[in-house]
Amino acid sequence: MTAAMRRLHEKLPPKQSYPLPPREITDRMIPSASQEIKSAATLLGHFGYGALAGALYACLPGKRMPAVIYGPLVWTASYFGWIPAAGILEPAHQHPARRNGLMILAHAVWGLALGLGLKELYTASERSFGMDVEPQATPKDAKAKPGTAAKHDEWRRPVLDHYHASKDRFGGPKIGEYVRSVRSEIRGCHP
Repeated sequence: MTAAMRRLHEKLPPKQSYPLPPREITDRMIPSASQEIKSAATLLGHFGYGALAGALYACLPGKRMPAVIYGPLVWTASYFGWIPAAGILEPAHQHPARRNGLMILAHAVWGLALGLGLKELYTASERSFGMDVEPQATPKDAKAKPGTAAKHDEWRRPVLDHYHASKDRFGGPKIGEYVRSVRSEIRGCHP
């Protein structure tokens, strides 16, 4: 998103190439800070807000809207909603159309990246992190002492069974729900 904003900002006409809204917000919030502090605060604030909005998207229950649509909705809620309501900036309709177009496109790029990132995380939670792999004795377990691998399986089996049941129940892995639901089983079964 930041790369898209920077590249699109360079294409704006000279009269519209003043700082983009994330920097305008920082300038309004900490007007007496140095340029160095404002630059750092802009990046931290914008990345932090994006992380929060992305986390909220990941927590939405049921079937979510496509993330590429969620991105521009975040922009709309921010630049027509809470930012003008808090008196930080004027509403988006009072800004030049090309600047708004830049911001909408950048937020669509952010939404696309969010959607792809979440898809990768869910795939990794199923495949790479071993949740769909049946527990097997490792060479280290087999060498340790007889019965170690069986003990290892004793505490993993309920976790895997519960994971597969929650996957069937919820139509896909819901990591937060899964972790909370097996926490007591892990405590009760872990050697």
